[in-house]
Amino acid sequence: MKHLSEASQSGSRSFAKLKLLFDIRTYFNLLRVFLTSEIFQVIVALLDLVCDVFFCVLYVINIQHALNHMDEIPLTLPGPSWLWVARLPVTFIMCAVLSYYTFISWVLELFWADNPIKQFFSFLTLVNAVTSFPFMFGVFFDIAKYLYLPFYLRSLVAIGHLRKVL
Repeated sequence: MKHLSEASQSGSRSFAKLKLLFDIRTYFNLLRVFLTSEIFQVIVALLDLVCDVFFCVLYVINIQHALNHMDEIPLTLPGPSWLWVARLPVTFIMCAVLSYYTFISWVLELFWADNPIKQFFSFLTLVNAVTSFPFMFGVFFDIAKYLYLPFYLRSLVAIGHLRKVL
């Protein structure tokens, strides 16, 4: 009889370990601890800085290409001609990928902020919206790759990210 109770206790302990393994709350708690850790915030700040510098480099490449390939802009595009610029498709795709990362990083900064409403109405949010949203939604439109976007504004945010890293 004693042997049966030990076996049932061992089975219930195994079941408890298995239940803990599949308990989603455990993973959410681990994720929350990781997302709020200081090392993760430093890593995100470094990635933000690299992303902003990469945006600035892509802007210089984009302007150089636009100056040399003005004749590649289709004449059938609506609106004034200054609204459109020749852009390499690879540059557009890279900016779109960086824009998705920038959006995720901005959401994380809202999550970490002491005052999320103040963070939401900050200069960073405005620059993120102006530089990221057109690329994020532009991947769904063929003519969006010709749209002039002032993503050099990321250089203003890069200064703040550099200060945060240092």
